[in-house]
Amino acid sequence: MPVVARASRRRRCGVALTVGAAGVLAVAAALPASAAVGDLELDYAFTGAAEVVEVPAGYCSLSITAVGASGGDGVDPDVSTGGLGAVVTATVTVAEGDVLGIDVGGQGSPANGDGAGGYGGGGDAGAYDPGDPDSRGNAAGAGGGRTTVTLNGAELVIAGGGGGAAFSFFDDPASGGDAGLTGDPGETSPLYDGLFPGGAGGLSGGQGGLGGVNAPVVTDPGPNGEDGGDAQGSVGGAGGDTTGDPHGGSGGGGGAGAVGGGGGAAAPREANGGGGGGGGSSLTPAGGAVSVAQAPGDGSAQLVFVAGGCPTQTPTPPVPADPGTPVVPQAPAAPVAAPESTAGGARLADSGSNSRRGLALALLMLGTGGLLAFGARREPRDRTR
Repeated sequence: MPVVARASRRRRCGVALTVGAAGVLAVAAALPASAAVGDLELDYAFTGAAEVVEVPAGYCSLSITAVGASGGDGVDPDVSTGGLGAVVTATVTVAEGDVLGIDVGGQGSPANGDGAGGYGGGGDAGAYDPGDPDSRGNAAGAGGGRTTVTLNGAELVIAGGGGGAAFSFFDDPASGGDAGLTGDPGETSPLYDGLFPGGAGGLSGGQGGLGGVNAPVVTDPGPNGEDGGDAQGSVGGAGGDTTGDPHGGSGGGGGAGAVGGGGGAAAPREANGGGGGGGGSSLTPAGGAVSVAQAPGDGSAQLVFVAGGCPTQTPTPPVPADPGTPVVPQAPAAPVAAPESTAGGARLADSGSNSRRGLALALLMLGTGGLLAFGARREPRDRTR
């Protein structure tokens, strides 16, 4: 009966498990398609501060689109415009718990602004009057800031910023260079045939763009533009200042990037066209692409977490339990005398060495799982007593 009871309990468990499995399947089948995990899109605009997001569960692929900010326009934006930022697209592998940092660049200040480079490392514009710090914005445009995406603290994507436009009092355009994989150089006013050149674009190989250098034949030239930074994620060079004449042409600031673009050179007295700032270079992981933005403005970033695609984990086989150390049976240290019994009118008595050997053998068999048997013999009762 006990065996039957145990078998019955096993059957009830089997039925319960079957019903439970059927219940789970029924629930899964009832879920609508919209309840499944889908792609997750996050859009970031310029705020002037970095933001952080952690990769959620169920996503192992990330598509990134980062746009660098453009440089500031010149006095007349119809004549000299700031360079456009770069657009970097890439798809990378991520894992749950990875930390992404997003830092969107800001557009460089235009002429007649404050002359400050855009947030994210844009180079400052050259000053209109070096003796008056507040005049910096009265001349050229400043460089645009880079947009950066980091993965666990390491720079993953950098979209370079565009260079700022040079001062152009008349119709002598000197626009900033566009950003790209390698930034474009800033333009030089055609009115002066390259005497006051624009800054060079930042190179993708790691060298910052050189600042514009005035031609040596020019008497009393304005300051040269500053070089862009060589370090990854560096700033653009500042544009050259004028030499004090109100009609001098200051240079545009360089765009920030993986390396910065150089600032444009300033023109001397009575020369209206400095050089535009060079565009910043960009950084992309393997398989990414770099292009130029279609419109000026602040930078932006878009992250699209693609659902699924996570590798299936191979279950770890269970480790068998330790069977323990087998028990080795030991023979008794001394023979044990057979007990006497009066059951059935007979008694078990010691029959000498043979009986002791038989008893020891029986006990040894008991220790090894054998059957219990006493090595004793029954002696007939002495009926004469």
